[in-house]
Amino acid sequence: MKLFNYIKRYLFKETKNIIFYLLLSFIIWLSNLIIPLLVGRFIDGILVTKSYGYIYNFTIITLMMTLISVICGYILNLIKTNITLKISKNIKLNVSNHIWHSNESKLNSINRAYLSQRVVNDSDSIVIYTINNISEMIINLLTFIFIQIVVIKMNFNIGLFLILTIPIYSLIYIKFKKDIF
Repeated sequence: MKLFNYIKRYLFKETKNIIFYLLLSFIIWLSNLIIPLLVGRFIDGILVTKSYGYIYNFTIITLMMTLISVICGYILNLIKTNITLKISKNIKLNVSNHIWHSNESKLNSINRAYLSQRVVNDSDSIVIYTINNISEMIINLLTFIFIQIVVIKMNFNIGLFLILTIPIYSLIYIKFKKDIF
C-alpha cells in the first residue's frame, strides 16, 4: 500500500492515458471472451447449416474481432510504454533531486554509477509493477463478475453458493494468514 501511496501522485498526472489504457484493456478482454463464443457458434452452425454464406459471414466477423484485438493490443503496448516512460522519468527526476540535496559526505562514499543504475532500474520496476497490477486487478474483477453472471444464469443455487463462499474464504485467510506467513 505504501508503494501505491508513493506512486499515485505520478499516476494522477497521467490520468487520461491510464483511462485510455484501461479502456483498451477492456476491449481486448471483451474480444478474448467473444472470439471463443463466436468460434463455438461457428462450429455449431456448420453442423446445422451447410451454406457458404454462413461460413463467409462468420469468418469475416471473427477476422474483424481478431484484427481489432491485435490493433488494440499494439496501441495498448504503445500507451503502456509511454505511461511508463513519463512516470519513470518524473520519479527519476525527484529521486535525483533528493540525492543531489542530501548530505555530500554520504554521497561521496557511494559509487555514483551504482546509485544511478539503482535509481533507473528501481523506478522502472516500480512503475511497471504498479501499472500491471492496476490493469490486472480490474480485468480480474471484470472476469469474476462476468463468470458469476454466467453461473447464476446457468444455475442460481450454484452461483449463490459461490458468492457466499467468498466471504468465508476471506475470513479463513485473515484468520490463518499470520500462521502461514
